[in-house]
Amino acid sequence: MSVSAAAARDINHIHLLTSKDMSLSKLKLPFSWRFTDKQIQRWFLTNSIWVETLLAVVSVGIWIVALPIIIFGTFTAVGGDTSILDVGMIIVAAGFFSVTLLAVYTIVSTVLEIRHQGLFFDQTRDIASVAHDGSQVLKTITSGIFLLCILGYIVVLSLNYFTELMLTTRSEAILPLLLQLLGVSSFLLLATVFIHAFGAFVLTVFDVAIGADDE
Repeated sequence: MSVSAAAARDINHIHLLTSKDMSLSKLKLPFSWRFTDKQIQRWFLTNSIWVETLLAVVSVGIWIVALPIIIFGTFTAVGGDTSILDVGMIIVAAGFFSVTLLAVYTIVSTVLEIRHQGLFFDQTRDIASVAHDGSQVLKTITSGIFLLCILGYIVVLSLNYFTELMLTTRSEAILPLLLQLLGVSSFLLLATVFIHAFGAFVLTVFDVAIGADDE
């Protein structure tokens, strides 16, 4: 094969590849990455309890990891070394951040559920539906209290840091109260999520068992 023939073959091959690549943009793919509002709502309504459970498990897991670090850091802080205790507090803050995501997700899923199905307890239904509505209302209330406490804590710290409008005695009285409300609301939120998830799991297993018996 001559050099000119080989060059012509290579040029023709390059032309075919280039024209093939340019035609890819004109192809219609069998799937789409666009999601409609109804699809997003359906996803939230279908998977909300399991996403909430995952965030709750992550929060509890983080705090379990932080507990021995804080205990050990407390003893080292007596001797003047607070670095370990600081690490433990950072891990605790990460756990509260996970609870914050849980609270936001719970409120968003509740709003979407109300938009899709109406207000809770709006219709007389079975016991499972009433239990679901009650759990959802309790989760929404505790999530709102938790987020309001975080917002109040940030506002009080900001006022103390940037201005002198807040007296120190008032700050010392408000901040512990907000921390207590944060702890109580986070505990109630996590407990409600776990109870709701356990109930949903039991109902799922029960429905599967009934379906298997019917077959």
